[in-house]
Amino acid sequence: MSLRFTVLDAFTNMPFGGNPAAVILLPHDHKYPDSTLLGIAKEFNISETAYIVVPSTIEVHETTPNGGRHVELGLRWFTPVGEVALCGHATLCSSAAVFSDESLIPPNVNEIRFSTLSGMLTARRVPSQPPKYEVHLPAGTAVPTGEEAMRIARKLAKNALGEAVKVLSVAVSPASPYTEYILIEIDNNVPLKELHVVSSAFVSDNWQFTLFMVTQCNVVDESTNALGFDYRVFAPAWGVTEDPVCGSAIAFAASSWVAKVPPQVDALTGEPVSKVRAVSARGGEIDVVCDGAVVKLRGEVRVASRGEIFL
Repeated sequence: MSLRFTVLDAFTNMPFGGNPAAVILLPHDHKYPDSTLLGIAKEFNISETAYIVVPSTIEVHETTPNGGRHVELGLRWFTPVGEVALCGHATLCSSAAVFSDESLIPPNVNEIRFSTLSGMLTARRVPSQPPKYEVHLPAGTAVPTGEEAMRIARKLAKNALGEAVKVLSVAVSPASPYTEYILIEIDNNVPLKELHVVSSAFVSDNWQFTLFMVTQCNVVDESTNALGFDYRVFAPAWGVTEDPVCGSAIAFAASSWVAKVPPQVDALTGEPVSKVRAVSARGGEIDVVCDGAVVKLRGEVRVASRGEIFL
């Protein structure tokens, strides 16, 4: 017994860049228990393995109000530790994998709606060169934390990031699915990319936060001197020492970023776009659009490998 897989890298066009996700298609009536799905994720041992649940017959639906067409699929995400409620980069990888297979998605269909633990998520093809894909995630609200959480965050940040790092602000979300996320903004005295981070130092029994996002305002487009944000994400409690490019963390932080640095108008779409860089070792570049209750993440995706996993 075996399953075909594709490993794709999200938010990059460079080999060994971006954030990898393994993508596996499952029939709607598959009999694999969650323990097997988790075992496969452990075998890949990357931040996420995505399972696309394909119905017996793929129906093309009319999309209102824009008059387009879409298909509906199921989607689940597993880290090497367990299932998660939301994953942006693996959704982007899943959409790229499905859009490239015309036996699943006709070429005149440009939208997928994934049924997930976080509700229905939309993915689209972006009419751009080079080709990009777009996922819509629920917008988070990052609000300043209380004094006690700030004190703990400063202490953990000093242990994880080093004595030279100054914490400017700490924010959390009051609403699902981001209640375990915490946003730590540091000054740019020390480049975030160059920091040696001891991610295990973020683990604490004193609070509920499990995903730590460290961000820093910087020039992200040297050709225009446009300001944006660099970030890195650590989730050691989930088995992710560092997530190379975390999409859900961007959706959590986007409103906070936009409030501090106004976005630029995109010449193609006319939308206000914020430029964000993941400055992990693998790196990644993301275009971000805040659209009310939705955050749109746009980026390139490349295929890294294909194969077969035997069970």
